[in-house]
Amino acid sequence: MQEVGGKGTWGDSYFIVKAGTAVRADHPAGQQIGGQSYPVGVAGTLDANRNLLVRIAYRKGSKYTTTWIDGGDNAPPVLLTASDGEADANYEYEMYGIARKLYPSCPSAWMAFVSPARE
Repeated sequence: MQEVGGKGTWGDSYFIVKAGTAVRADHPAGQQIGGQSYPVGVAGTLDANRNLLVRIAYRKGSKYTTTWIDGGDNAPPVLLTASDGEADANYEYEMYGIARKLYPSCPSAWMAFVSPARE
């Protein structure tokens, strides 16, 4: 198998949260982790017929999260945030501190699932 590109994540990352998924109101590790705030939202379940679409982008040290919901019936997705995304300032620089708090025994393994397996 030929590898295309380098190892690790580069560019924007996109995720699909499947229709009908239960969502939490708060981060399981609390509202303040490594200098980043995670405000309490609203718990519930996504509409059974509409996926949630999420884009995560890192630019100049900040993380930008943009979300859309399926438009349904072949309609385009509906933007739920600003098109540039909601900014989390300095998030990129605080990632290791966040990983240390969430995974104290092995912070370097945080986000390893997005990289190819190492031999």
